[in-house]
Amino acid sequence: MGGETNVLSLRERLWPQVCTAVIVSLLASPVGAVPASFTDIGSIGAPGVFTFDTIGSVQTPDSTVPGLDVDTGLGIWSADGTLLEQDDDDGPGLFSQITIALEPGTYFFGISEFDSIFADNFINDGTGFEAGEIGNFQLNVNGVLAGSAIAGSDGTTTATEETAFFRATVAVPLPASLPLVLAGLAGLGLMTRRKRI
Repeated sequence: MGGETNVLSLRERLWPQVCTAVIVSLLASPVGAVPASFTDIGSIGAPGVFTFDTIGSVQTPDSTVPGLDVDTGLGIWSADGTLLEQDDDDGPGLFSQITIALEPGTYFFGISEFDSIFADNFINDGTGFEAGEIGNFQLNVNGVLAGSAIAGSDGTTTATEETAFFRATVAVPLPASLPLVLAGLAGLGLMTRRKRI
């Protein structure tokens, strides 16, 4: 009976320390927030090198030079909110373009106007939008339109709210030998069935 008292008192003494350690660990872990809204463009293929651009994006009205394509900023984040890459004008004209190797997983893409300052956790700390300007942003993957979304400023929005977000996944590739394994299993199943008959 004396041993039970020692065990209980040990648990009672350690429990607050364990709880404190768990809470500190959870608070210290960076948990990326997901953008408030985004357009899901689904799977963009197997792991590899991709080129993303904003060619075809337009803005209305453009107070600087009416009728011209919008000057875009493009950011790419991993699912946990880590900013992987950003670009302002590496595409043709004033369009953004990023070429990057992506592994299997979920990724977010943000497009806004020039002067975008992207950061971790899907943050945009600045854009060139003026009140009343709206951008219809296009995200192209390897030269093919993957999705479009609208973002803009009503004079009260933050730069992050003035960003069009997209979500995409890079698929996990099937091993090349998987069809052979499945065919072998099917053959074993047929052989077992024939022996029973």
